[in-house]
Amino acid sequence: MVSETLPRSGGRGRTKEAQAAREEAILQAILDLLSEGGYGAVTTDAIAARADVSKATIYRKWTTKSELLIAALGKVIQPIVVPDLGSFRAEVSYFLERRLKQYSEPGVNRMFAGIVGQSVEDEALATTFHSWVTRQMAANVQIIERAKARGEAGDEFSVEALATMIAAPLVYRLVWERRAPDRELMDTLVLCLERAIHPENRTP
Repeated sequence: MVSETLPRSGGRGRTKEAQAAREEAILQAILDLLSEGGYGAVTTDAIAARADVSKATIYRKWTTKSELLIAALGKVIQPIVVPDLGSFRAEVSYFLERRLKQYSEPGVNRMFAGIVGQSVEDEALATTFHSWVTRQMAANVQIIERAKARGEAGDEFSVEALATMIAAPLVYRLVWERRAPDRELMDTLVLCLERAIHPENRTP
């Protein structure tokens, strides 16, 4: 096992680099364990062994397993910032293309399924996961708010409901159908949403 003593040479920069490298190894170990064995394979002992660190090193940064799991999930699935592209279609396509890339990473389906399933029994994980989901949904909400401001979506549509409709199909395909979301699903979703919300396509 590698020494937990921080390097003396190189000053503060080297210390920060070493700490960042250990944290990266820990998160990657969690992702590997989730991919290989699911939620049950992720124990502190297994993480420490895989990352070649002590358990004390893990606990210095993350105090609970919930925090560890969400940090690892966030390493692969990061919040997406969507620029103002002038239309709902352009922005939702931009968003979903990046989600497709994130969801194509190995083991993401098992990671999602494990965390969602365990959050039913683990209140701490459920709370942490909910906060993570809320951050992830910020881009969806912004897309809908812009569409409403442009007149692309009527006021009768709930921002929250439409934001969920953008996110849900890809996750459903990934976790419940156990298939990778693809471009066909994305294009169909964009077309259906665009037609449904546009004022010209709605009956009075």
